[in-house]
Amino acid sequence: MTLPVEQLKEMLASAPDGFELSAEKLAVAEAEPLFTDFLGGDLVLDTAQGDPDRLTVRGELSADAAELTGLPAVVRFATDDDDTVVTGLEIAVAWPTWDIKTPFLDRGLGLLGSLGFASAYVVLEAAPDGFGRLVPMAVPGAGLAVDGAYVKFLDQGEPDRATVVGEFGDGLSFDSLSALAELPFIGSGVMDRFVLPDPVRSALSRVLVKDMSAMFDWSAPAFSQVSVDLALDTRGGWTLLDGLLSLDEFSAWLQLAPGPDGAPTVSGGLGARLSVGTSVSMTAGVTLPDLGVSATADRPEGGADLVSGHLPDDLARAVTELDYLYVRCDVPTLTYLLAIGLDLHQSAAAADGHW
Repeated sequence: MTLPVEQLKEMLASAPDGFELSAEKLAVAEAEPLFTDFLGGDLVLDTAQGDPDRLTVRGELSADAAELTGLPAVVRFATDDDDTVVTGLEIAVAWPTWDIKTPFLDRGLGLLGSLGFASAYVVLEAAPDGFGRLVPMAVPGAGLAVDGAYVKFLDQGEPDRATVVGEFGDGLSFDSLSALAELPFIGSGVMDRFVLPDPVRSALSRVLVKDMSAMFDWSAPAFSQVSVDLALDTRGGWTLLDGLLSLDEFSAWLQLAPGPDGAPTVSGGLGARLSVGTSVSMTAGVTLPDLGVSATADRPEGGADLVSGHLPDDLARAVTELDYLYVRCDVPTLTYLLAIGLDLHQSAAAADGHW
């Protein structure tokens, strides 16, 4: 039986007594090569610290593979959609030099140090991808000078090309957008061209980098096609139309692409929670720089309360929910559209006392 998440949490809680996991206990057949080919046996961590909430554990590896023994490592576990069973794991091993030499991975990463990365990693991965496929692999990684985070460099079948992926859990915390310049895949001056609306910018207290992806050219070396997802902590929300439309819980995405003058072009947008009246909340997108807000929801919770005061009494009593709600607002002109869908056949029948 595949390892239950609850049992893993118990193991993580008792990690200070030592953490050990075998391929047999994990019971994910596709992940077995990670243990046999990379670790040379069981996953064993000394002086371990587990986090049952985040399903992670860190410590020093005690592996049959001599080249890994004694190195600091962080292990992250993947689960199914219901968080009931463990479906895979990823082990990030901090490598002591920029030159990685193991029987399963041989790569010099010195050029990454010149780009601003802090250290080299050996990343051993056996977790399902977005299509549910699990292929154990050992890939080079590079550490960021923020919260011990790292990115992975995935082979693209071309000697000089790689896909770079970083997933940062709760997020890498920065005090401002401009501070993101210290990330090697963003660089100086870029965030000056990503302009937030004044009500969001003035209320911004913290920026969290949630994940990133990019293409990387080893021969240049340089990043391209960089995508970054952010969470924005703000002190309060943004009222668009008093009593009708307001935004809070902001997120952002940005993309960097090669520009004609060599400097990257910057594009992006915002996500937010849109409150409609006092009863409906929707997930909205905000285009930049034109500031168009749009949101669509099927059968939104609280939708009936939004329209009950605007319908004939019999119909208002019959409407228990909306079929759909579409909202569009042009912020510079404060013009807006609310499109509301009612199931008139059902509502009319209910108002008449029949279904």
